[in-house]
Amino acid sequence: MRNNKGLSLIELLMVSLLLGIGLVGVGGMFTSGVISNRKAANITVAANRAAQEMERLRDAGFLGAVVDYDHFPYPRYYVISPTQVYFSVDELKNGTGYIFLDMDPEAQVIDPSTGLYVGNLKRVRIVITWGGAETVSGRYSVSTLLANRP
Repeated sequence: MRNNKGLSLIELLMVSLLLGIGLVGVGGMFTSGVISNRKAANITVAANRAAQEMERLRDAGFLGAVVDYDHFPYPRYYVISPTQVYFSVDELKNGTGYIFLDMDPEAQVIDPSTGLYVGNLKRVRIVITWGGAETVSGRYSVSTLLANRP
């Protein structure tokens, strides 16, 4: 009778193969976890900055929400047009933000003193984008309406 207490070469290769497949799977899960964590952190930073800008415009109200250098001072902001402002988001890699502020053409009322149509609602949209590797780059957008309430 033969004593079969050792491992054969084939058994050793099979164990090595199974161990290798398991380690590749664990490594892939670890990489996915790191990427997901980075995405979540970027979205959180973008959401916080967008909320700050939105609250600033809401505090200004309908009449104070205008695109000019008094409300959006240089160098923190760059006024691009009468309806658009650019700002950088330094906490994000290649982070940029845009504020779009314009009248809603469908929300007009008649001014009782003049009889003319006047805008009664402003649309505010804030878009923040960031770069980096394709797996962690992204875009966050938030919008609201500001009503003209006497």
